Amino acid sequence: MSIVITMLFLAIPCACNSKSEKFVELDCKHEVYGVNGQQSLLECIVKSGVDDVTIIGVNWKKMGTDLLNFHNGAMDVSPGFQFAVPGWNKSSNVSLLLTNTKMEDMGEYECEVLTDLGQDKKTVILSVTEFVELDCKQEVYGVNGQQSLLECIVKSGEDDVTIIGVNWKKMGKVLLGYYKGSTDVSPGFQFAVPGWNKSSNVSLLLTNTKMEDMGEYECEVLTDRGHDQKTVILSVIEFVELDCKHEVYGVNGQQSLLECIVKCREDDLTIIGVNWKKMGKDLLGYYKGTTDVSPGFQFAVPGWNKTSNVSLLLTNTKMADMGEYECEVLTDSGQNENTVSLSVIGPCVYAKRPTSAT
Repeated sequence: MSIVITMLFLAIPCACNSKSEKFVELDCKHEVYGVNGQQSLLECIVKSGVDDVTIIGVNWKKMGTDLLNFHNGAMDVSPGFQFAVPGWNKSSNVSLLLTNTKMEDMGEYECEVLTDLGQDKKTVILSVTEFVELDCKQEVYGVNGQQSLLECIVKSGEDDVTIIGVNWKKMGKVLLGYYKGSTDVSPGFQFAVPGWNKSSNVSLLLTNTKMEDMGEYECEVLTDRGHDQKTVILSVIEFVELDCKHEVYGVNGQQSLLECIVKCREDDLTIIGVNWKKMGKDLLGYYKGTTDVSPGFQFAVPGWNKTSNVSLLLTNTKMADMGEYECEVLTDSGQNENTVSLSVIGPCVYAKRPTSAT
């Protein structure tokens, strides 16, 4: 049946063109990167200067083999291929969908369309790659006037992944674009890795963050093993200071106070997160109403409720508690961190002077 449809498809265009001089164009995405084992979309849209274009025939083929044929209501489709539009009914979107892409599907595809206003044909090149993942930190808090880092790392099961393209944009505007050796960068933005040379770290650095930089950023990466895209939300806040007593002397067996106060020029400061840790181990963590505390540690302020005093209290100091503690605070007006060194000493013992013998 496909041979008959193809013959009809090729025979009728001349008659149609003789009836109308109006032009139609087949607008296709020329290069497509599919992922092995996933769906692939070969995009083609019929465009014309008039609205009432009637699709008479559509033919998708690869290396001379028909994959999808439509002509005057008759359809012939090979397994694994279909129109991308569910229940397609002669709409201008004649895109082809591969339902389960395989490595052998890569190659050049030809799409030909016949309408009552003319005909056109285009080619689409499909490259098939293995799976890659773009691992991004989804929420980032930047500080007005400082640098902000939007972290994204390319991950794959293969070691020898080659970066072909990277695209960072915000609200549709390209901020940093790299493709096959050519880079286009807007002022104030750059790769976070100095002298970036197709490494897996495709993080974006804002060199001087402004309040208007807040919003949603989209990162898209294309490699020889596949492609992926993710979004990163940047919140921009004002500067805050974390004022801590840098050196503290505690006594073995007693309480020790590690003092830290949040200071800001804004009066209505809201604490979003507090984190106390020692040697990378979290001791007290608070974030948006949820608190996680290790035994023997607590906020110094009883019933602490997001006050600026984020001091840490060790309820029963031990010799093993001595060392450097790190406090990090996040507010709606900025973030900061500071360190406190705790030295632990033994309790003082006062000997009673013996009375002299009489």
